[in-house]
Amino acid sequence: MVLFIDNIKQEEERHPTSTKALFNLFPSYKKNGTKFSEMPNILVDNKGSLYVMAREYAVVTPKNHRVIILGSDEATTCIILIVRDCNTGATGLAHLDNVGLIEQHIKEIMNSLQRLSEECSQNKYSIYLVGGYSDPRGLSEEIFVGILETLQKVHQEMHLQLACIGDANTVLKDDKPWPKVYGAAVNIDTGEVFPSTFAEKGPDEILRGVKILVGSSNIMNIYENSSGMVKIGPFFYKMPRGIEHWLEETDEAILRKSSTSPDVEPSCFVPNIKKAIQFMIENPRSIHVFKENKPHYFSRDETSGLWVPANV
Repeated sequence: MVLFIDNIKQEEERHPTSTKALFNLFPSYKKNGTKFSEMPNILVDNKGSLYVMAREYAVVTPKNHRVIILGSDEATTCIILIVRDCNTGATGLAHLDNVGLIEQHIKEIMNSLQRLSEECSQNKYSIYLVGGYSDPRGLSEEIFVGILETLQKVHQEMHLQLACIGDANTVLKDDKPWPKVYGAAVNIDTGEVFPSTFAEKGPDEILRGVKILVGSSNIMNIYENSSGMVKIGPFFYKMPRGIEHWLEETDEAILRKSSTSPDVEPSCFVPNIKKAIQFMIENPRSIHVFKENKPHYFSRDETSGLWVPANV
């Protein structure tokens, strides 16, 4: 149970319990988080990249020739968590949007990292937090507190390197707080972390969006290191009653119904909701999407560099 902030071991029950406390006790984190939020936002294409959605995670090893960039975006009240093994460079990334799932999420990432680094018994990990802002409902704050409380319980040595969260990731527009950075990515080979937006969010982007929309609590590991393939599902979904009528409503109405932060969502938010609803209308039963209850596998095409369906 070893959490280090600014290379100082945090005693259990005495670590910072808010972003404000973190920045007051360790001002360098606010300074560096603000500096990160002002870096150029890099547009990542889908060649050599893997995109992680909410309630998903992926763990990738360096020099795998399939995933060079791992990342996520569209984080408003969510926080993107990056965990990197300081010895092996194996890296996990999760998009955390639900306080109740944080402990399970981090536990699964750490278990995956440990399995990839069994030869190293005393592993040390670097932690990067990006996303979340000073939202009026305090949702980002709840997720941050949940992350720190969970990291304090982890048995490995965890070192917080970056906290681009809270006030460090907030700007006022017309007297309303907005996040400055919505996304983050990591270069698996070098460990460089940078602000990012993704041009493509596949494979199976719409189906994965359905999982988020119906509120599934299933946490999905979307990458198999052993095979180098993306693995989606299987998971169960049921179309919420009456949700098809959302398509008859205005974009503003859909936004207010489905977002935790409707004033600051990116422009793709509502179109993605509509695509997910349309998908469920056309595919109302998940057992017909995941035939024989089998996952969808995708491999990297060597010519195009894109993820394409794989016959497994």
